[in-house]
Amino acid sequence: MSQRKSTPSQRIPSSQRTPSSQRNPSSQRSQSQRANTSQATEEPVDVDRLVAEVIQYFLVMEQKKFPIKRADIIKLLNGITSKNFKIVISHAQKYLLDVFGFYLHEFDEKSGHYILINKVIMPKNLSHQDLSESNTVLFLTLSAIFLSEGQIMEDEIWNMLSILGYKTEDYKKLVTNDFVRQLYINIEAVPQSDPPKLTLKWGERAEVEFSKIEVLKFAARIYGQSPEEFGTLWNVAVREEKERGGIDQLS
Repeated sequence: MSQRKSTPSQRIPSSQRTPSSQRNPSSQRSQSQRANTSQATEEPVDVDRLVAEVIQYFLVMEQKKFPIKRADIIKLLNGITSKNFKIVISHAQKYLLDVFGFYLHEFDEKSGHYILINKVIMPKNLSHQDLSESNTVLFLTLSAIFLSEGQIMEDEIWNMLSILGYKTEDYKKLVTNDFVRQLYINIEAVPQSDPPKLTLKWGERAEVEFSKIEVLKFAARIYGQSPEEFGTLWNVAVREEKERGGIDQLS
């Protein structure tokens, strides 16, 4: 009885196999069609509506003088893409300036927040009677910091306010909490101080919103002096104002 030899199965070497994409070209076409259909049905961004929402949010936050976080804007816009975010911010920036007179100032990209700045030239004869109470305390604090060459001890601020009739207990939270949150004031701990002591400096918002000329003129009226009598500080203020392009403030 003859035995049949088993025939080994013939296999195609992997190098000679036809790629799956070539074996089934219709598969590639269907995938491409699905992708195109998905892109075609993607809902377009309503830029006008998003710009209106951002502007309203900016104006509400401006009333509180709190910085506006980029992350909060993105959350408000339901996770908008980076490209569309830039478009919306650009439109909002132009509208805020043209309609409301606000400059939208973005701090360095790393910090991730914005503020609105309303550049209003202060009247030449402005005195503390012309300002709200909180703004008066703010200008007094900024003036004291500048007159102390950029930083001042916390207790010196309370002494100054007390002499001018402002009780420390009534304004401590305003200065060390509200003004700090609003970026007008920056507080730093004095290293190795016992008991702990704090120094106050101008914050980021104060640096871009106010000029040293404005603040020094205000201080001069409070103390009954001319700004020029502050000598070196006046020269510093004049130089900074020229660098900022605000030479018209010097008259």
